[in-house]
Amino acid sequence: MRHLRDMCPEVAITVYEGTKNDRDSLQSAGQPNGLNRTMKKKSNDSGHVRCMQERTDFPIILRAPQSIRQARIRSMRLMMLLKQCKVTSGFVYTRIGNPTVQAFEEKLAALEGAEAAVAFASGMAAISAVFLELLRPGDEVISCSQIYGGTRGFYEQILSRTKCTVRHFSAHEDIKKKIPLLVNRKTRLVFFETPSNPELSIIDMESVSSIARNHGLFSVIDNTFATPYLQQPLAHGIDCVVHSATKYIGGHGRRNCGIVAGKKEFVARLRKTTLPYIGGCLSPFNAWLYLRGLKTLHLRMDYHCRSAAAIADFLSRHRKVRAVLYPGLPGHPGHDIAKNR
Repeated sequence: MRHLRDMCPEVAITVYEGTKNDRDSLQSAGQPNGLNRTMKKKSNDSGHVRCMQERTDFPIILRAPQSIRQARIRSMRLMMLLKQCKVTSGFVYTRIGNPTVQAFEEKLAALEGAEAAVAFASGMAAISAVFLELLRPGDEVISCSQIYGGTRGFYEQILSRTKCTVRHFSAHEDIKKKIPLLVNRKTRLVFFETPSNPELSIIDMESVSSIARNHGLFSVIDNTFATPYLQQPLAHGIDCVVHSATKYIGGHGRRNCGIVAGKKEFVARLRKTTLPYIGGCLSPFNAWLYLRGLKTLHLRMDYHCRSAAAIADFLSRHRKVRAVLYPGLPGHPGHDIAKNR
């Protein structure tokens, strides 16, 4: 067994070679771990059988070539793979852009109904990139109190160094009255989660987007818990969506990944600043794993919802359980909003 990467380091694909006597053993060997490919056999006049697994996924291009023209010179085989996957633009450096990462970004943008998306090495890298791009020293943020602990840590440990102020509102308040009271001339953006991590608080996205537009603010939502399968915030007027794809989008907990989706102009700003110069880029191999994870997103999310509903219903009727925080239960404060969404 040998690897195409020995001939072309940019591509990881497995090639088997042997004689006709090896045919049965090759068939019984199965596919390499984690690779989704179809076995094909080719014979030459000497009776030699060449069996290779032709990939049905986007290829793992581990190191982006300097340009598509140089890739053609280095490897016609790589060019064929790129052409099949409709990659036509040049790539200078993997930290800035990579064909496999781009394929993952395009799928996330399609799922979110966004013009564009950019991938990062983690959810916190994605959130940090958005805040650092939008804010300048002395600016202010309006944020929901019910947020992921890592985001709160970013406020306290990083954002505080830039003398930016974070003003909070609660998901349990009348946000139509509360948020406008927090706005001043220094306010730049509104950030929230729905459902929130880990309380599962629910906030009306259309109310937030309407308030943000009326005050000239940029609205950002962490859509990690719902995923684009259950809700698409951009369709409700939110400007930008961030994800920790590490959770449900990947589905297997193998790697870390973050996503930012929104307008092309804003995503392009992230690509030119926080992505290359802070350097929280997603590795091509991790992007390939997430491409595979997306194939079962709908199956997994349906099962998650059914299981959660069954558990919540059981616990809500248990005499030793004081409270169950689940938006699917009629008694939850955000039940009507979640149901209508």
